[in-house]
Amino acid sequence: AKANAYDEAIEQARKAVEKSTDAEKSLSYKFLGILYYKKGQVQQAITNLAQAAQYEKDPAKRTKLYNIMIKLQMNNGDYSGALKTADQILAANPNNHSVLFLKGQAEYQLGNYSAAIVSLERAIASAPQNKIIQAKYNFLLGMSAKKAGDLNKALKAFKNAMFGPFRLAAREEIGKLRKGAGQ
Repeated sequence: AKANAYDEAIEQARKAVEKSTDAEKSLSYKFLGILYYKKGQVQQAITNLAQAAQYEKDPAKRTKLYNIMIKLQMNNGDYSGALKTADQILAANPNNHSVLFLKGQAEYQLGNYSAAIVSLERAIASAPQNKIIQAKYNFLLGMSAKKAGDLNKALKAFKNAMFGPFRLAAREEIGKLRKGAGQ
C-alpha cells in the first residue's frame, strides 16, 4: 500500500512539474526527487535534483541541492557523477572542505590516487582545525598516497590521522608501511 501511495504522489508531482512555471520548477523537481528517494529509487531522485538545480536561481539553494546530490551519488556508488557534482559546487566555493573530501573519496574509489591526493590536501588545508575532521581527511590521504606509491607522504598522513576512531587503523597502516619498507 505504501508503494502505491508513493506512485500516486509521484504521478501528482509529475503533473505539478508540467504545470509549474520556470520559477516554480526547482521546487517541483526537488519534491519529485524527495519522493523518488523515499520510494528507494535513488538514481531517479538524483536526476530530479539535478533538474531542480538547473532551474534554481539562488546560488545558495543550488549549492544545497548539489550537496544532497553528491551524498546520494556517493552512497549509490556513482563516483563519476559525484565528481561532476563536486566540481559544480567547487566552481562556486573552491574551499568547501567537505566537498573536497567527497571529491577525494570519489577519485580514490575510481583509482585516481594522484587526483585524490590533490583534493585531500586542499580539503585538509581548508578544513577547520578539528582533530576528528583532520584525522579523517589525513587517513584517506594516507590511503591514497600508499596506493600512489608515495610512502613518505602516506606515513606523514597516517601520523596526522592518529586520533579518535582513526588511531588504531592509522597505527596499523604505519606498521604495514614500515614493515614493507624494511624499517
